[in-house]
This record gives sequence, C-alpha cells and structure tokens, in this order.
Amino acid sequence: MNILINYKLKTTGDTQLFNLLIWISIFLSLEDQKRNLYPDISKINFAISLFFLVIIIFQLNSISIENNNYLYLLPLEISFMMAFLNKKINNLRIFIPSFIFTFLYALRPVILKLFDPIFVNMTSWSSWIGLNMVGFKGVFLNNSNEIILKTSGVKIYNGCSGVDMIVFTLSILIVCSIIYPFPKPKINILIFGFGAILSFFINVIRICLLAFFNNLDSNLGSKAFEFFHISYGSQIFHIISIILSLTTYMFFLERQLSKS
Repeated sequence: MNILINYKLKTTGDTQLFNLLIWISIFLSLEDQKRNLYPDISKINFAISLFFLVIIIFQLNSISIENNNYLYLLPLEISFMMAFLNKKINNLRIFIPSFIFTFLYALRPVILKLFDPIFVNMTSWSSWIGLNMVGFKGVFLNNSNEIILKTSGVKIYNGCSGVDMIVFTLSILIVCSIIYPFPKPKINILIFGFGAILSFFINVIRICLLAFFNNLDSNLGSKAFEFFHISYGSQIFHIISIILSLTTYMFFLERQLSKS
C-alpha cells in the first residue's frame, strides 16, 4: 500500500527512503516478538481494525499530488490496524516502538514547516564560510540565501535547509535507541546532538558542491548539479549521515556494554 501511494504521488527520493526505513524499523522492533504476534482476534479488536481500514480506504480516494499530507499519516494508521489484529489488547505494548516511529514520520511536515526558515539562513552562512575556507575567491552571499561563486551560484530554499536530513538522522537514532538501548540513557542526548550537527554540516558540504558544479562551464558540471540536486544523488548525503551516526551510536553502545 505504501509503495502504491508513493508511486501515485511521485514522491521524492528522500520521502521514499524515509518511508522504507520506517517500515524496516517496525520490522526490527517486532522481529523478536514473533511468539506474541499470532492473531487470535477478539470482536472488539476486529471492530477497531475494521474502523482503521475504512478510514484508510476512504482517504485513498481523496489523496492526490496536491493533497499528499495523508501520506505521512498512513504508516501510523496501518500500525494501529496491525496492532489491534493481535491476540489481546494488553499486548499493544509490544507495538509502542512502531507507534513512535510512525508518529515521528507523521510529524515530519510540521517540523519542516517550523524549522526550515531558520535553517535556510544558517545553511547559507555556513556554506559561504565553507567555500571561503577552502580557498574559493569572489564568493558572495546575496539576500541571506543565495551563494554566488564567480558568475553563478545556488539559491537555498526551504527544501535545501538541511532540516529534512536532521529529522531523518535523528529519527533513525531514536529507532536505534529504542531497539538497542544504552545502559545509561543520558548518552543518548550526546549522540542525538552529534547526529544533528553532523547532518547539518553534511548538508552544507552538499550545498558547497552544488555551487561548485553550477559554476563549471561544461556539460559534466550541469549533469553533476542535476544528479546531486534533483535526482537520487542527493540521497547519498542522507545515507552518509545515517551510516556515520549509527556507527558512532554502535561504537559507544559496545563500549558501555563492555563496561557493564
């Protein structure tokens, strides 16, 4: 159902990747609960599951490219439907991680709307400083969100602010902290802070590369710009952020477990 919805809405690569990782996280959180997942459904549970199914079918008829906010609620509704198809209502606790993951996904458009305008300026200034630090000359910052390098440059809009990458990385770290918790939960705060800062600067590197490629007076430059801006090349930076953040998380988790 998620695949069909993403195809119908022609969603961007980051949304598809985020959606896929949410379902992988749900699978991982339920994988060791197999003995509790065999359905033995009661009449009440069946009625509640049917209610969610009716809502999902009704919403599918009204979803469109222009009205796609429902896409973010769909995993949450499906996870509730899955939970109430389980043995007993007191078994819902094993689905709590699933509810948390899908709720984070549902909050994504709200978080982007709130923080994108703030991070646009921060990303623009950081990218301008970064280009100057690596030796590029004649780099100008125009209107706080446009970086001009020689003859052309890049204009940073809300979608390029880096907030999406930060949300992406933090969501995966939260998933990891629920499935593989630290013996000392306070370390989570440091790891989350590291993940947020790392994601921000990886996006700054991406913006700097886009400005550089846009200034190359060649077909290669335009193709590279298009690949890392519009195509799936932009997802490489999301994956790098996730890999580095998860590697850091697992490194500190192993150290904590070896001490305890």
